[in-house]
Amino acid sequence: MKTAEEIIKNANIETKPLLSMVVLYTEDEEGHVAECIKDNPPWIETVVVKTQAVDEGEARLHEDRTERNGLKVAGLYTHPKDLKVNGKVLKGVYVMDFADARNKAKSLATGKWILSIDADERFASFQWPSLKHHLEELEKKNPKAGALLCTNTSWYMDVFDANGDCMRTVQKQHKIFRADIDWGTAIHEQIIESITKKGYVAVESGFQIIHLGYACDYKEMLKKLYRNLYALWQHPELMNIPYYRDKMTNTTNMIKNLELRNGSNLHE
Repeated sequence: MKTAEEIIKNANIETKPLLSMVVLYTEDEEGHVAECIKDNPPWIETVVVKTQAVDEGEARLHEDRTERNGLKVAGLYTHPKDLKVNGKVLKGVYVMDFADARNKAKSLATGKWILSIDADERFASFQWPSLKHHLEELEKKNPKAGALLCTNTSWYMDVFDANGDCMRTVQKQHKIFRADIDWGTAIHEQIIESITKKGYVAVESGFQIIHLGYACDYKEMLKKLYRNLYALWQHPELMNIPYYRDKMTNTTNMIKNLELRNGSNLHE
């Protein structure tokens, strides 16, 4: 009697999953991963990759399909921990090439579509049936659709707006895309150039993603904001692009807001 694998192979049946969720996490985000993936339905392939700073060496992906602290991890992405800015090395401050990390993590996935997400982000489970239907329809009717624009909302615990309410930012981001699309730009990475080069278009969608990474106390938030500034300084060529100029302005304003409200700064 033939096995199921032999029957599928002989029938030339497509076995690729429709969607792969690719989750990146750092060591201090490990506690977020289980919550991030807990409601994934069986039709989704889940690929979890840990990122880790090392003292030296080139950034690289180690395929390592093992279990770490109860999590099934597909790979480990290592990168140098010291950040070089204008030829100088900033000790104790590190940021990786996020585009490279995401592309290498994506290489472990086999799905037709990718949901690229960080461990501190959440794709609410009630959206899965709608997303499955949406992707199946695009496969049949719109082969030029290369990415879905999702609404990504970040909440800030210790940053307040003019009314004294907790601040939030809402952005449209290409979080779901075809597997042959690649990330570009090391910091605040984007895929729009790859979408265009491959002849695809981005499609608006109603899918929502919540980002929890900035819902932290002000000292931790300052560290994250300064980290983002250092990363932007490493790539001055990005200041020619309005999107990145806005990122720099917004980050600087948020640092000023935090330090004024709390009467101190990270370097005291």
